[in-house]
Amino acid sequence: MSMDPIWAGPRRPRWRYLLLDNTDQPLRALDGIASGSCEVAATTRLGGSAQLTIDERGQDIDWMRHRIQITYDPGLRGIDPWPIATMLFTSPRTITRDDRTTHTVDLLSKMSIIDEDTVETRYSLPAGTPIIPTVVALIESTGETRIATTDSDTALAAAMVGSVR
Repeated sequence: MSMDPIWAGPRRPRWRYLLLDNTDQPLRALDGIASGSCEVAATTRLGGSAQLTIDERGQDIDWMRHRIQITYDPGLRGIDPWPIATMLFTSPRTITRDDRTTHTVDLLSKMSIIDEDTVETRYSLPAGTPIIPTVVALIESTGETRIATTDSDTALAAAMVGSVR
């Protein structure tokens, strides 16, 4: 049995971190990542979470507005890196010791934007309302513009009432 040449030879796998603005536009590569963990869980309400420890290097991160895209590069010739998640920062825990400052920050999936948003009033949708355009409109009402959906003619089988949390 011969080995596939793509897997033969040395690999240099690595994680890449890209700092994004609040509309998911790239600002710059984010360096100084000392450690981290990421859990992508499609079966949970928010889709996953992560945590990073970042060495302060003058990155000028706006913790409340910026986002981070985490990408895995398998380090193989001919295999493109793939994005793992685009996440939101929470308030960091900052520690300074011996002139070294580190920020440990939890990351939330972008689903938390929708999860934390509230509807100002009750609303009802009649049977026959197309589902995908309705969901897209609700997501857009949070200020999000990058929305991935699959077109579908599926409509509500029965009337539905939206409730305020």
